[in-house]
Amino acid sequence: MTSALRMSLGPLFSALMLASPAAAGRHPRNVAAQTPDDRAECLRLASRDEVLAGALLSGSLGPPGDDREFGSVGLSGAGSFPNDALWDLVGGPPSLPLSREEAIALVARLAQTGLFSAVEPRIRTLPGKERAELEIALTENPRVRSVQVRGLSEFRTEDVLDRLLEVPAGSDIDRRRREVRAARTGECPAPLPPRAWLARVDDGEVRGGVLWQGLRSALGRVMRYLRTRGYLLARLEGELTPAGDLLVDVDEGRVGGIEVRGLDAHLARQVETVLGIRRGDVFSSGELYSALERVQRRWPFLRPDRRSRRSPPAPVLRLEGRPDGGVAFRSELPFDSRPPPPGDEEEREDALEEEPAPPATGGARKRGALEDEPRARRRSSDRDDLFGDFDELANGPDRRRHGKPRKLVSRGAWYGFEGDRLVVHLRSERSRASVQWVELLRHTPVTGFAPGLAATLTIYDPADRAHLMLDGAVNVNTRRPSRDATGGTFLERLNARERVDWLFGPRVRIPALGIAELGGQIHTLTDTADRWRISRIDSYLYSALFNRADREYYGRSGFAAFVTAHLFEALTLGAEYRRDRYAPLDAPPGVWSLFNRDDPRYGSAPVDEGEMGSAVFRLEYRSEKVPLHRVGSMWRNSETSLVEAEPWAIGLRTLNTLEVADRSLGGIFEFTKVVSDTFLTLETGRYSTLTLRVRGAGGRDLPLQKEEGLGGWTALRGYDFKEFRGNASLLGTVQIEGRHFGAFFDVGSVRQTGTGWLDPKPSTGALFCVANKSTCAEAAWRLDARTRLLPDFRVLFSVPL
Repeated sequence: MTSALRMSLGPLFSALMLASPAAAGRHPRNVAAQTPDDRAECLRLASRDEVLAGALLSGSLGPPGDDREFGSVGLSGAGSFPNDALWDLVGGPPSLPLSREEAIALVARLAQTGLFSAVEPRIRTLPGKERAELEIALTENPRVRSVQVRGLSEFRTEDVLDRLLEVPAGSDIDRRRREVRAARTGECPAPLPPRAWLARVDDGEVRGGVLWQGLRSALGRVMRYLRTRGYLLARLEGELTPAGDLLVDVDEGRVGGIEVRGLDAHLARQVETVLGIRRGDVFSSGELYSALERVQRRWPFLRPDRRSRRSPPAPVLRLEGRPDGGVAFRSELPFDSRPPPPGDEEEREDALEEEPAPPATGGARKRGALEDEPRARRRSSDRDDLFGDFDELANGPDRRRHGKPRKLVSRGAWYGFEGDRLVVHLRSERSRASVQWVELLRHTPVTGFAPGLAATLTIYDPADRAHLMLDGAVNVNTRRPSRDATGGTFLERLNARERVDWLFGPRVRIPALGIAELGGQIHTLTDTADRWRISRIDSYLYSALFNRADREYYGRSGFAAFVTAHLFEALTLGAEYRRDRYAPLDAPPGVWSLFNRDDPRYGSAPVDEGEMGSAVFRLEYRSEKVPLHRVGSMWRNSETSLVEAEPWAIGLRTLNTLEVADRSLGGIFEFTKVVSDTFLTLETGRYSTLTLRVRGAGGRDLPLQKEEGLGGWTALRGYDFKEFRGNASLLGTVQIEGRHFGAFFDVGSVRQTGTGWLDPKPSTGALFCVANKSTCAEAAWRLDARTRLLPDFRVLFSVPL
């Protein structure tokens, strides 16, 4: 219903209400049957519904001061619906005489059935008679006997038919029928017609009948369905023939091009390529959001720019009656409309948005007083009823006129259209900080609680040429005082500062060259070579709770320079120069833990003390692609990966490092060490995987801190921590995981100086995982001569395997 009609019906019905008390006073039953709330509700429903035609505006129910009642009520123009069936639908024939309030309720009930395009009450006053006669003229909605939908490629025909021929459910019809029959005469429940009267889809076949709620509403449901699925450029065109054949051509909406704004020109061209939307593609907002995810995966500093923009508006639905009684229709986006000639502003608006009223089947629809209603006020109603909140969007300040493209963009939107060109608005972040909060929980056997923070500040280049990263970390070792190293070298003095661990260093990322990091750092750390065994969070928790950190620590202080390249989002190559001083760290007495406080089995790593200069070369490969910005770390370790990715990713991943120490590089050590750690994870079902792991490490002339050890999580589970030590090790694992449960088999061996390789040591176990398999409870049994009935048990909150 138009805005003008709503405004006019309000005063009209209010006047009718005020005119009725005298009549109600003569008939007490009316007062008991209708409360002020009932009258207000009927007024609201009647004034809201579009099918109450212009007769109401012209005062056809009588002048406001006329308090006469209706002595008879009749229906006309019901077409294929018998009057008896219609009276039964709205709750039965009314009791006479009929008050004006009851007449309004009756008209509102008929209007809400969805069967009629017009409901026009008419009054005949006969000379000498106290009561008037009320006739309600009904204009039936068009009938449909067949439907043909063409042009679909992204949707199924049956999905469109379900919206086009939507009808009430049988249970809703029965419930509403009971409500209507139980309602008082002045109440306005909305009756639901039987499904047999309506055009519908049964068992995949179209059944003929009246088009429920009319052609405009049916097409509006289809357009809303297409838009809510993200097809904002979709259009409908077709006709309803006089014989009841409905032909619908669906244009799902194709873009004429794409433009990215708000970025450096060179970067914008790259973003357009990654978005992957080409001229002639069907536009879908879902596809665009997926494309945005690809963009942000590659450029993490890019963000949608939603500042002061408007969302694409809804299309305008136009219906035009034909001389033969048929109806042609089409939906248009505002940029489809031809620009009106320069002139009066209101006329330009009307030329863009006026929509002719559809005729009823078999003849032109009666319009009554609507014919004289100003077009500029009438134009908003059809858009409002069809698409609700979208009405204001087409009339915003961003719309251009006089033949220029109209920008269809809205508040909160980061994309819009100029004509059929897609315009994407993005912006660049200037900086971002990421904090490793797990360091707040740090606890080790050699420091006790050592709370701290580690963070990286990234300063982005909007042109994506080079990005600066500043790494910093600090931890306070509550159980370690600093030592006096007066007179020592710089690295000795740095190494003696055991009270506080810290790290600082800059890195530069150069995307055009595939350089993930180029930089250096200076540090003094309580470090470990056991990062590959167990995650930080698990090590810290088990150290604090059970005095079993599954890590041994030593002091390492010095500096490093490094470069890491990441190619094809799969291959990582790196080189690093290190100059460090190593020193042992004894476990101090009195380190607090909840259990086993007096049983510190390990914590201090065996170390050959001194300065070491070495070069580390790295080769990593992951079959699952990882973007450049997720490569690199402040924690430099030849045992662990520099690629930030999920450890349970499907596919192949391998880490291979070579560390060479020589006196020519500084220090007193000379050795060579190789580490190779390879995983192959295969999907064996919807939720199940099979993981194969092979790890080998060893070298020559290794210092104690570089030697190998097997035993413990996740390096030969079921055995004691580093139960087997030597200068080389081999570890193999087969692990099968379902949605929550799994099992594993480990086998490993260590080469010891003078005795060679130990006999292989096997173990087996079971696990239960939650949270996407990242948190697991694991039980493991060793399978050698010392096997036990009770397993070793761990709950791991970050599972590396």
